[in-house]
Amino acid sequence: MEKWKENTVLITGAANGVGRALATALEERGCRLALVDVDEKGLRSLKTRGSRHIGDLGRAEEVRRIVGEAVEKHGSIHYVFNCAGVSVLGPFEDTPRSDIQWILDINLAGTMYVCHECIPYLKKAGGGHIVNVASAAALLGMADKAVYSASKAGVKAFSESLRAELHPAGIGVTCAFLGPVRTGMLSRSRVTEETYRQKTQAYLQSKGMSPEKVAQKILEAVERNRSRALISGESKALEAMVRLFPRFLPWLLQRFPGLTPA
Repeated sequence: MEKWKENTVLITGAANGVGRALATALEERGCRLALVDVDEKGLRSLKTRGSRHIGDLGRAEEVRRIVGEAVEKHGSIHYVFNCAGVSVLGPFEDTPRSDIQWILDINLAGTMYVCHECIPYLKKAGGGHIVNVASAAALLGMADKAVYSASKAGVKAFSESLRAELHPAGIGVTCAFLGPVRTGMLSRSRVTEETYRQKTQAYLQSKGMSPEKVAQKILEAVERNRSRALISGESKALEAMVRLFPRFLPWLLQRFPGLTPA
């Protein structure tokens, strides 16, 4: 608990799901919170204390404003949790170009923008930690999730590079690989056909982990300064299979494209 107390934490995607659960858990640990989301209504409904910052993370100038407001309010930033994310479901050839740009702007560019603005403040504070939320889909691309998989694979590679760069400054970087989680992200996803949303919703209801449990596992990874946090059994199994059977698993997914561990 002492590791967290009185430190300032910036959380994106704080209005819903894992970001919301992290806000509650970190308030209990005595942190000062800067809560960020485009969902103003959801952000205002949070019962946790802390500053609220509304904005589109896919726009670099918005991110600069948000981080500046957070530092003005709290004086510093020690921890960053990049939880904001969106999804596009359906065959790639049927996905509109506007949806491709939308998901890359938020999932990948938005994560980069937040880190770019926050790193100088973490260095000024003498160190800290960044968590970038990826997905099991970053470990192996999934059918009907081509753009989502690509965006999260980008987060994975970015996090690995950033960890190496920031180690001398005493800043840790953890990439969290989530499996199925029961959040509201699916309702905000864009789909080529509604059947993809219905199929994924059924899977999440039967296999999904609670956001609170995911948040706890992420915080444990930060406390151990892990480079990777394989949050679910699905993520752990997929990582092992990719490592041990690099040729077999892609073949399996080609034969059974409905397999969807994330």
